[in-house]
Amino acid sequence: MLEVKNLNFAYPNGAGRLENVNLRVGKGEILTILGRNGAGKSTMLSLISGTQTPHSGEVWLSGKNSAELSNKERAKIMAYVAQSEICEYDYTGLEFITMGRAAHLGIFARPSEEDTAIAKEFIAKLEITHLEDKFITQMSGGQKQMCSIARAMAAKPEIIVFDEPTSALDFGNQYKFLRTVKQLKEQGYTIVLTTHNPDFAVLLGGYVALVKGGGEVAFGSVDEIIESEHLSKLYGLNLSVEYIEQVTRKCCLTHPL
Repeated sequence: MLEVKNLNFAYPNGAGRLENVNLRVGKGEILTILGRNGAGKSTMLSLISGTQTPHSGEVWLSGKNSAELSNKERAKIMAYVAQSEICEYDYTGLEFITMGRAAHLGIFARPSEEDTAIAKEFIAKLEITHLEDKFITQMSGGQKQMCSIARAMAAKPEIIVFDEPTSALDFGNQYKFLRTVKQLKEQGYTIVLTTHNPDFAVLLGGYVALVKGGGEVAFGSVDEIIESEHLSKLYGLNLSVEYIEQVTRKCCLTHPL
């Protein structure tokens, strides 16, 4: 469970401003964060993940105040996947993904057979067995991203936070990722992700935080937030949210260019 209480933050130059943010996402629920470039989506994730400290307010992870947790304690509860990761060492895909088990190991402990089996479990779920023996330094951006996602899942945390996880993925891998996220939700994980695609919020369900810029964040269910008026104002476009019978769901549509 993730709870944000009266959160306030801004960088010294005023960028990334967030004012009085309140939200709650329970066990087995999904929060999709939407917003324009520079509105504060990544800032919000950095505050949730503990890499930034709020000026005021609190972040609670599974009933514990994040400010009172050590990095290792926080890593057991929450895994974070950045937009892109730089790895200059020749780890294989399997070695890189098994590193997700680090929070569960002692200082000098090596991964056990069980740790390797857990890593392979998520490699199979994401259908990336062909990357097990490939060096990270030789992978494409999309392949690295899939390995980073598998590494976070291998940590088996209670909360997984993704910063624009599909930004480097092709169309097929985007939907493979979304399918895996829904499976994780059904297994009781709390999922938080940022995206530029409002359709992902519809596909995943749950809750949406609309980061509007200027500090304002609107929080509510997908049905409450994913509406034509809200999205048109957010993106400065004439957008329509319509129910499409052929796919039995709402879709976000733009008008002709």
